Amino acid sequence: MLSLTKALLALRRAEPGLHAGSYRSLEAPEGCFAYERGDGEERFVVALNFT
Repeated sequence: MLSLTKALLALRRAEPGLHAGSYRSLEAPEGCFAYERGDGEERFVVALNFT
């Protein structure tokens, strides 16, 4: 789990679209959370499942 967390943090640092720019919540089923984030050139969809 630690290596996954480190890899995700490195990805966040490397991709400006994941930490800057616009943010939009997306509809997601119960127990999930989803959003779209982007800096104009790149857009990312992040989906988390809490179940």
